[in-house]
Amino acid sequence: MTKKAYEHYEDLDVKPVLSIVEDILKRGKLLDTVHGAQVPPHSESYDKSFQSAYHDAEIVQLLAYPINKISWEIICKIPSGESHSIAIGLLEALSTYAWDAKVVITFAAFSVSYGEFWLVEHLRVKNQLAKDIAALKDIPERMEQNEEIRKKIDAVANLLQAVLTVTHIIIKFKELPTQYINRDSPEMATATAHIPTTVYWIIRSIVASASVLLNLVGSGHEYITSTAESWEILSLANKLSHMCEHLRSQLENLNGIIEAKKRNDEFTNLRKLFETSHIDNMKILRAIIRGREDQMPIFDGTRKITERLDILRMKYVLLLISDLDLPHEELNVLHLIYNQHSMRQEYEVLWLPIVDQATSMSPTQDREFLDLRSSMPWYSVDHPSLVDPVAIRYMREIWNFSHMPMLVVLDPQGRVSNVNALPVMWIWGSVAFPFTKERELGLWRESTWNIELLADSIDPRIQEWVRTPSFTLNY
Repeated sequence: MTKKAYEHYEDLDVKPVLSIVEDILKRGKLLDTVHGAQVPPHSESYDKSFQSAYHDAEIVQLLAYPINKISWEIICKIPSGESHSIAIGLLEALSTYAWDAKVVITFAAFSVSYGEFWLVEHLRVKNQLAKDIAALKDIPERMEQNEEIRKKIDAVANLLQAVLTVTHIIIKFKELPTQYINRDSPEMATATAHIPTTVYWIIRSIVASASVLLNLVGSGHEYITSTAESWEILSLANKLSHMCEHLRSQLENLNGIIEAKKRNDEFTNLRKLFETSHIDNMKILRAIIRGREDQMPIFDGTRKITERLDILRMKYVLLLISDLDLPHEELNVLHLIYNQHSMRQEYEVLWLPIVDQATSMSPTQDREFLDLRSSMPWYSVDHPSLVDPVAIRYMREIWNFSHMPMLVVLDPQGRVSNVNALPVMWIWGSVAFPFTKERELGLWRESTWNIELLADSIDPRIQEWVRTPSFTLNY
């Protein structure tokens, strides 16, 4: 690949280059000690993996020429140029690149000089070659002990951190999934309107940082800090901080739009899944309960252990859907029916507690959940957060769940055979298995409508009253 080949690339993935820049900053002096925070030394395994991941990336080789070209332009223009004109000149030189590439190439160009400067500074004590170079450059000795230099280095460190943060955000705009947000859409145009201005100020900040670095060369022990230079560094850091907040806010707005579209797609896919025939019920159950393949997301209320979803494969599964305010009366009735063992081997009950997943559960809610779960002999999700939000939306919009508990019956193939089997279960008990609407209608047809049916087991004396020749008043 020729040195000029880069001119034909306008849409590049520059993250590997930025990763090297960030590594140079961390290994050097500036970001290593900003605000007194020390970056731990990299391990040998990290070094090897980092080199394998980034140093050999094609984009790094592709941009090596423009990076070094821009590096020399910065070095040559700073002594006699003005920051604005230098920044405009660099933008013109990089006019064929996207905005994120403009920033990363300029940042990388600066990091070359920055890395060389601190490499000499780190090695000058124990390496004669570095000591010779430091002498010819007249780099001040013991810079850490010079308060003025130290303050300037810290200020530049803060500015470079701001540059790095904003650069990452700009790249994130480019990484947004185009299947959900078109780059030419009005929303994207509004959100990215300030990126060109931000890129200009990023390059201005890099030029200002390079100026400080170059001023250290040749200053020896006579380095004199400039008030105007210090003010510019602080001003640029403050400006980038505000721009960063604006872009971050715009990025969050776009991510909100994307998430809404994703949820709609997921909801549509879930509806199609329920309308599709399956060989068993596992696809449906895994769509309702999220978790890894190796996870045990359901809790066995009888044995008090967690289980895999596969334990429900090819069974009738009765989904008990409720919030944490589950009426004890209804829970007691379900207990009685569940303990009727005549048909128990044919079906399982699975409690799906519905809570607001937009916020974390409070300690009170945690206790309520655990208390309810411990009182249930059937299965329940191990935690309410495991109920998929898309499934919750489906329950609310398609099954009309709001507050009152409901019992949705899934057959062994995952088909919904009854949206709410609680009434039929309360009236007929396990006899109503498999709790389908057809089974319910059949039971009603077989039944005689009389006082025994109405009274059921409310009071055993009612049966005696019916058999005696007297009037029974029902209130």
